[in-house]
Amino acid sequence: MNVRKKICIFLAAALLLFTASGAFGEAAEPDYCRIGLKVTAMMSEITDSEAYLSIFGLPERFREVREKVNTHDYDSPVAVYSVTMSDPLGFLEEMFLDEEETRELWDSLSPALQDQLLSRIGIQTMGPIVNARAGSEYLSFFNAATVLVRDEDLTAEKSCVYLYLFGEGVPILVSFGYGVASGTFFYIPKESQGSPEDIITYLAVPCVEIVPVETRGL
Repeated sequence: MNVRKKICIFLAAALLLFTASGAFGEAAEPDYCRIGLKVTAMMSEITDSEAYLSIFGLPERFREVREKVNTHDYDSPVAVYSVTMSDPLGFLEEMFLDEEETRELWDSLSPALQDQLLSRIGIQTMGPIVNARAGSEYLSFFNAATVLVRDEDLTAEKSCVYLYLFGEGVPILVSFGYGVASGTFFYIPKESQGSPEDIITYLAVPCVEIVPVETRGL
């Protein structure tokens, strides 16, 4: 896949998930862990529904992946992490701008347009890059299983992203914005889930920080 196509996929994902990070107001800190479990439960229901998945293509296309993903343990995370991207420009430069053609394209944009692209870069948009490593069947299934869940408690000023790990299931990345949370499967092999350092090593993505979250007895 050439660099230009990778950027298009990356930014398309950013636009699809951008609805989860709209305008913010002032309020008490939401219970992100609890709200995130509503998202993971919905994704579990989708994974368990052949009828729902048939809307996105023949169920046979997803059957093998679905059998591996459909573990029915998405209500019981074994770990929850806060995931942040410390430097979107640094991420973009290391991931894409080392190609001469791409660098020239970036440099041709006005500062205002560069800012527009940077505002759409975040942890959520890493999904297609990371999930593509598992193969096209996984990427297609994960796209079909992406969800948006509305919650009136999500009124905090800043958006955030949590990564949920499960005993058997595939990790889920939940992005919290104003009034809505979005969730997507985020493929990380079991052998790379042991610690934040293991996860970061597997992701091999610059400018990412992973910190354990207090789960309040979940």
